[in-house]
Amino acid sequence: MKRWYNDEEIRRAVDGAPPSLSYLGLARALRTMFPGRDTPSKSALARYSKKRCGGKARTSRIDKNGALREFVKDHIYQLTIDEIVTGAEAVFGPRCTSRSAVHRYRQRCRAADRGKKPR
Repeated sequence: MKRWYNDEEIRRAVDGAPPSLSYLGLARALRTMFPGRDTPSKSALARYSKKRCGGKARTSRIDKNGALREFVKDHIYQLTIDEIVTGAEAVFGPRCTSRSAVHRYRQRCRAADRGKKPR
């Protein structure tokens, strides 16, 4: 039987899975997508992710909240990070986002505008 990590289709599906999907959810989705084939378990997916890219990426608070994402995106090039955080807290309440989250989001936006992959 062919091992799952040698199966190009399954590896592409694992690598292209959204970061918000849990390992268990991904394992179940893979069993549904590839019935009768060797698919990875939850722990195998965790090991693969850690080995390949240092762990599973988390979805930021900015990406999870559509209104907050639009607010930050609208002000990302006009205001400083501190001003964006202060404005977001005034609109969405305290602790809605952090300086570091806004900074990471701004880096991703700038990289996307330049057509590069963010670090």
